Amino acid sequence: MSWHPLSILPRPGSALARLGALGIVVLVAGLSLMPNLAVPDAAPGRSDLVIHLVMQGTLGFALVRGWPGSPTRVACVLAVLVMGLELGQLWVPGREFAVPDLLSNTLGAGLGGLLAWRTIRTG
Repeated sequence: MSWHPLSILPRPGSALARLGALGIVVLVAGLSLMPNLAVPDAAPGRSDLVIHLVMQGTLGFALVRGWPGSPTRVACVLAVLVMGLELGQLWVPGREFAVPDLLSNTLGAGLGGLLAWRTIRTG
């Protein structure tokens, strides 16, 4: 029997996968709404969009692994989270709403969710 890299992840839909997904939600929300956080906006060039992409991709991946049987519900939750976290920055000192960030967040969450769905299907 060979080792598979996904074997270190909790089983999709398990209590541990859901707990981990909720932890990722709290982490991403905390980082997204932290006042006066210079990263990722101070990153050189447009590399801040890569940071947004990876952060939201992790969120999408975790939520799909946590609730694999509810793709429509997970997609709706992701949409609300992505939009809500970016819009929420309007009221956070030192942060601002930015359309490129929103697009990068949306793309990241979608790609992360698709990757998780693919890993579950190919198991």
